[in-house]
Amino acid sequence: MNDIGYNIIELFSSSFELISGKETCDAFIAEYQINVLNPSLPEIDIVDNINCRDQIAIHFFETDDSESISYLSSNPNSWSAFISELQMNNSPKGKIKIHIEKRMQNNQLSIYNIDYFTEYINTLSLSQLMAILDNRFTTSLIFEVQDECYSEWSTSTIAFIAKNSKYDISGIGIINRNNRFNEARNLCYREVKRYKLLPEDLFFPQYDESNSLQCAFIKACMIYTFSFIFDYSIIKNDIYEYKLNGFRTLSGQIDVRQLPCVEINTNSYKSIYEIYQWLYLGGNNSDKINIARNIISLNINKDSLRIDSTALNSILSNYKIYEKENVKQYLQVRNKLSELLIDLQEKISAIVDSFISDFKKNILTLVSFFISVVAIKVVSKGDFVGGFTNEIIGLSFVFLLVSIGLLLYSRWELTKKIDLYNKHYRQIKDRYKDVLSTIELEGIFEECDPQKDNTNTSFVLKQKKIYSWLWFLSILLLLLFLIAVLLINNDISICCIINKVICYTLNIFR
Repeated sequence: MNDIGYNIIELFSSSFELISGKETCDAFIAEYQINVLNPSLPEIDIVDNINCRDQIAIHFFETDDSESISYLSSNPNSWSAFISELQMNNSPKGKIKIHIEKRMQNNQLSIYNIDYFTEYINTLSLSQLMAILDNRFTTSLIFEVQDECYSEWSTSTIAFIAKNSKYDISGIGIINRNNRFNEARNLCYREVKRYKLLPEDLFFPQYDESNSLQCAFIKACMIYTFSFIFDYSIIKNDIYEYKLNGFRTLSGQIDVRQLPCVEINTNSYKSIYEIYQWLYLGGNNSDKINIARNIISLNINKDSLRIDSTALNSILSNYKIYEKENVKQYLQVRNKLSELLIDLQEKISAIVDSFISDFKKNILTLVSFFISVVAIKVVSKGDFVGGFTNEIIGLSFVFLLVSIGLLLYSRWELTKKIDLYNKHYRQIKDRYKDVLSTIELEGIFEECDPQKDNTNTSFVLKQKKIYSWLWFLSILLLLLFLIAVLLINNDISICCIINKVICYTLNIFR
């Protein structure tokens, strides 16, 4: 293993002992006891031994109480001054403290001693680990271990890579983080601090049980994933409390103050993650999570959170049964709706039939009256026109007025029936808005939509217009016929009528 501390300290002495060493996300710190200081020290700046994004400081103490001789990489002339001062000091032994300040650049952070870093992670609680990752996370986070032989591993967005390695992060695809958090908020009650991280950021498909760093990530991933599934989750005073309401109601507490000591079974981490992915994949999340909670409650150990490997298959099978039941209900709804629409079509057909029937009856009555008058006169006297006396013509005018009134009343009645039909149409459509989707509802009701062309309602309106004109024209023709007969019977010519009208008009303006 490449150890930056040993590499640096060997430049100063071949006889040394490690006093302490640690590494966090912010710094690498190591302190050594120098038994014999090398008489010849390197002239080349030590800064080349660390990543260019970081800074290093080295402090030499002859004794615990003495002032330090220090080197700071931030000072361009610091190395030569540091070496000169060490050589002038002529101290054969002392202590050297190496302090590397780590900085983020392009979502990358250095790790100089993976063992120290792992020890540091294993001292953290779940909340501390999540906070550390979240504070440094944007769209990805890459830990570059300063060892070219390091075995790389990664989640979808967080990677541990070897020195100078080019690593592609797959990312979480089309998942919208805010939408996912909003979904979880609607499905679960979570008193867990709002992080940018999702379970996808902590999960990796294969892990080495002997690698305690990977184990820490897996345990964090499992508990964090459960907070997207359980009814209730809270982390309070580094205790994870949960409640699951299913066929069985389960609740429990897990100590998460130190990740290696978290007592959960990591063998089922894939099953848990796959259930989570299925739940938030799409569709009716509310129904899916209720089914999942029912099955999980029967297949989980409430202390270790271990889930049987068959749980996901059971969930999928139950969901298919649920979908089949829904399909039956859906078909029943569709059939019921079809019956209502057929009833609507029959009603609209009856409306137009009633209007046409009124027209036919009225015209038939008028024609029968005129034919009877003509037939009686022709049979008795052989005179066609003479059969229409002034009295008969007057009576005919009355019939025409009644016909006009019947026309207006029939149109008014038809309009009212159409309005009632439209009201009934809207009521049925509104009643099924919560059952069927808007697009599907529009497709089913399209044939009956009064606002669209080529539908039953538009046909009725066209029939109303056509038969109204036929009715009106029939009355107009009969009216003209009666006027012509009246003029002939009274020997009144058109020219005479025009002259009288002109005379009356001129008299008005005299």
